Amino acid sequence: MSRCKWWWILCLGLVIVLAGSVWACSEPSPAAENTPESGEQEDQGTAQAGESDEEPVPQAGPDYREFDGIFVFFRPRDVGAYRELLPDVFDMPDTPLVEAFVMDYYKMDPSFIQPYLEGAIFLLAEYRGEEAWHCITMPVTSEEARWGGVYYLGYPKVIGDISLERDAPNHTGTVNLDGITVMTVSLGTEGHVITEEEEQWFQDLTGIPQLNILRGRIIDPLPGMAKETTSLLQWSRTYPTRLVLKVGKAELSLQSGATEKHPGKEYYAFGIQPDEIVLAYYHANKFGFSFGRIERR
Repeated sequence: MSRCKWWWILCLGLVIVLAGSVWACSEPSPAAENTPESGEQEDQGTAQAGESDEEPVPQAGPDYREFDGIFVFFRPRDVGAYRELLPDVFDMPDTPLVEAFVMDYYKMDPSFIQPYLEGAIFLLAEYRGEEAWHCITMPVTSEEARWGGVYYLGYPKVIGDISLERDAPNHTGTVNLDGITVMTVSLGTEGHVITEEEEQWFQDLTGIPQLNILRGRIIDPLPGMAKETTSLLQWSRTYPTRLVLKVGKAELSLQSGATEKHPGKEYYAFGIQPDEIVLAYYHANKFGFSFGRIERR
């Protein structure tokens, strides 16, 4: 695949809130066949909700056509470990916050790369006085997804074994690195009524960009996120069949995956422990999106 095509393919979003952190075949993978839902994280190329009550049909050709995942936001137990994980170029935010997710990009443009799954840890940071998400680790299940994300977008991707199980109203995601289960997240949504505090979190998390480090430069791989003013919750209420959102209560287990063979931050970042989960949800996206042009900061 040419370098030019990779640029347009890979130049967030996960949702998602996000998310982080997507590629394709015309049919869902077996893991997704029981999914009446799919998705997260959109860029400036994502379909926009209009004022009409009718749901627009996506223009032919989004690279990421359908995807879904579990997203958890939590306050960290150890602020010192949080600071250690953030690169020096970033400042600590007023309120440290971690985003963890497991996603399945199960339906893609057939001319794009193959479907894959992804997990990630993002930390909230400050850069030049503004809040931003910075990805600390992003395991994926295919080498083409790993290589493209690292080389063109600066995502710290490594190869992992990832699963997403959907047995509504329960959803479970796992991430394994070299035989170590570094993340397990279970979400139950049955009977959950969205609270005012959760609604406020959706609004507070809207419009925060992602910033990566690519060959020594700070870049924004998804500049559309910073321009967003409508929360994911609001979008889902406008287009409930194409943007499914189920808020619930989550259980999250994290463990460092660092070994003598893999001692890097991409592995030990999973050792950061939650103090309080403030928001957790399952999100499925059938609008799809394509990456656009990255921006340097």
